[in-house]
Amino acid sequence: MRALCALVLIGCASGPATRGPEVRPIDEDMLQLLPSGADAVVDVDMEQVRTWPAARRFFGLLPADTREQLTKMGVNPWLDLDGMVLSLSGLGSGEPTPTLLLRGDLDSDKMAAALGAQPTEYRRAQIGEAGTRALVRLSPRIVAYGTPADVRRVIDLVRGEGQSVRAADRELVQAFARAPSAKSGRPAVIAALVPTDAMRDRLRSDELPGADYQWLTFVLAVGDGFDFEIIGKTKSANEAGGLAAGAKASLSQLRARPAVRLLGLQPYLEDVVVVDRDDEVRLVYRLAESRVDRMLGDLEALAARR
Repeated sequence: MRALCALVLIGCASGPATRGPEVRPIDEDMLQLLPSGADAVVDVDMEQVRTWPAARRFFGLLPADTREQLTKMGVNPWLDLDGMVLSLSGLGSGEPTPTLLLRGDLDSDKMAAALGAQPTEYRRAQIGEAGTRALVRLSPRIVAYGTPADVRRVIDLVRGEGQSVRAADRELVQAFARAPSAKSGRPAVIAALVPTDAMRDRLRSDELPGADYQWLTFVLAVGDGFDFEIIGKTKSANEAGGLAAGAKASLSQLRARPAVRLLGLQPYLEDVVVVDRDDEVRLVYRLAESRVDRMLGDLEALAARR
């Protein structure tokens, strides 16, 4: 039996009582379909990514088994997939839990078969389950993938029940909304993160940045090269100034390392800019198309040697 199709979210009705409720497209706001309790969200506009010439070369650098698994599942990122939204919970625990919403022309039956999933039913929705993994078709163009419990929570949200990221994870939504726009429209990739206490402890023990920020926003805009930006929210302007100064010092030390010179990485670090404004720290990085091409050539040569 085909998976459940054509579910819609019902908007709030207004006007005379004789007027029916407004029916909204299910994919209008994907954060409304992700279960609450997330620590991070990532939104990828594949319609933009697939028009970027460098994207296929980056995809070719993925491990062969990853690409083979996508093929078995019948997912062609360049033909079938228009967008995907991922949420992650339990960051810093060593076992983060992902929930993924895929939008496009996808064969959910083939995806379920590749997972070795067995059919089950929840609220008249046909779910494919395989151990800790499950998937369900929410509409003709949306498939949800995650743990069996989270997939059921997504189905509840489609029916207007339960708590979503949009409704409950206010700080994460604030970080996501802080993403700047691209030259035309939204960036190809938008991500937001609210570090958990466990993640902060892990970052500090590994001497990695990020532990001192209330939240972080990441964006990637593509075109003639790419533009990458990170925005970190702090508690005060003074704290932002101190963290920006520390980031600049770390960047200078990184540029001066002998290994960076030997590997020819210095040109890729020249255009990294760190600034602070009010209670935020921004890291902005622009890599021109010629340097992206050179970087990919180096990575492809390294992959060939391996």
